[in-house]
Amino acid sequence: MCDRTAYRLEARRSLFLRTKNDRLNLLLNVTNQITLNLELRELLRAISANICGVMRCDMVAITLPAGPSKGQRLLALDFPKGKGLIREGLLLTPAGPGGRARESLKPTLVSPLDPDAFSPEVRELAIAEGLQQHCVIPLANLGRALGALVIARTTDVSFSPDDLEFLAQVSGQIAIAVENALAFQEVSGLRDRLQLLLNLTTQITSSLDLREVLRAVAANIRELIHADAVTVLLPDATSGKFKLFAVDFPHGQGVIKEELLFTPGAAGRKAVDTMKPVVGYAPELDERESSEVRDIAAAEGMKASCLIPLVSRGRVLGILSILRTTETQFTPEDVDLLTQASGQIAIAVENALAYGQISELKDKLALEKVYLEEEIRIEMNFESIVGNSPALNAF
Repeated sequence: MCDRTAYRLEARRSLFLRTKNDRLNLLLNVTNQITLNLELRELLRAISANICGVMRCDMVAITLPAGPSKGQRLLALDFPKGKGLIREGLLLTPAGPGGRARESLKPTLVSPLDPDAFSPEVRELAIAEGLQQHCVIPLANLGRALGALVIARTTDVSFSPDDLEFLAQVSGQIAIAVENALAFQEVSGLRDRLQLLLNLTTQITSSLDLREVLRAVAANIRELIHADAVTVLLPDATSGKFKLFAVDFPHGQGVIKEELLFTPGAAGRKAVDTMKPVVGYAPELDERESSEVRDIAAAEGMKASCLIPLVSRGRVLGILSILRTTETQFTPEDVDLLTQASGQIAIAVENALAYGQISELKDKLALEKVYLEEEIRIEMNFESIVGNSPALNAF
């Protein structure tokens, strides 16, 4: 009997030490990953996978604020046996205990069976995935919540106080990682944005071929803003509509293409009338939009748009249109950068138009010169005069 008791005690002690060792290793791994990797999503995926193994859970997710929507975006997920219903990029609406965890800055246990635990759509997903126990830990640093660490199990094994205490330690490390990565992204983003403006200046000054310039500009903007398509629309005097003058849309269906003529819808008219950026979502569902715009958006799968008027000297020269096939929102920083870029593009358009007008005028003057010379020759009847004197040759 004593031997059996001693064996059980030793087994418990061994399990305790192994668990403690695993958790210390997890903290060490998190620290190492923070110092080695500043790409936020990749970093959080690695951390999620480590937590999933050590905590013997089925799902680990990390959410961060989604921007103006005030929701939470699922940025990193480790759910090896999931059905695919819960996925990265999912927009979550804070509600119930999950939302209160971020407000109170304290870990919270949540059950999807509790009707007030999540928003209805999130609760349905959790139940469909068979998740029974959730633990929501705020990612807090310096008294503010940066996001949340969500850990879930498909069994009814609850999280112990020791689990919560340990996860709170881990979340502190993750919060530091998030802040570092966001700071790195901000600096990198500023560098990239300044480079874009420099590239625009270079492209504008190096070529007077307007279409060539605008194609290059559109490609630069699309890559930097992480958009799917960028177009430049200019007024078409003949039709009274707008023409897609330059398009960068590598994976488009061919509906949005250069030379396409169409009448701007509600968002486009607002951008032109107010001379200010207009951001919109789900244009194919917006009844304020024209049927033409809705059809184009549906055909190309457009979910988000940012329309920037090209303004110079108080007049609109065209529209810079940035499009996404996802509902990823345009941040205020995006709009600010695009507004700065639009000023450069407007200069390029104005310069090219002026160059075109000067070229037309030059060609017209050349034709008129030929015409006048011909008229003078006929009127003076120089063809009938024979001779080689200097006076005649002067004509």
